[in-house]
Amino acid sequence: PAAIGVIAALSDLNATYVASQTGVGVALLLEGVILIAVGFAADRLRRRIWGESKSAVVEPAPVELPVLEPAVVEPTPVEPAPDEPTPDERARVEPAEPQ
Repeated sequence: PAAIGVIAALSDLNATYVASQTGVGVALLLEGVILIAVGFAADRLRRRIWGESKSAVVEPAPVELPVLEPAVVEPTPVEPAPDEPTPDERARVEPAEPQ
């Protein structure tokens, strides 16, 4: 929160005084320098206060997952509907003659 406050204050000063005196190009360049400098300073200060190492990556703790047994699924025969012919009956049906 303090870094955001510093960025807001310096950005306001930059927009109020620098932009009106030198132009928008220089003000945007200075705004970039403000963002980089305050971000770097805030990161260094945070590391110094909390005593973190250079690497901010934290390895997650290993998670033990339950062992699942594979399920055995028995195939069930598919029977045709009562009003549909079986594949054997379909083969015996002759096509209708064209009208």
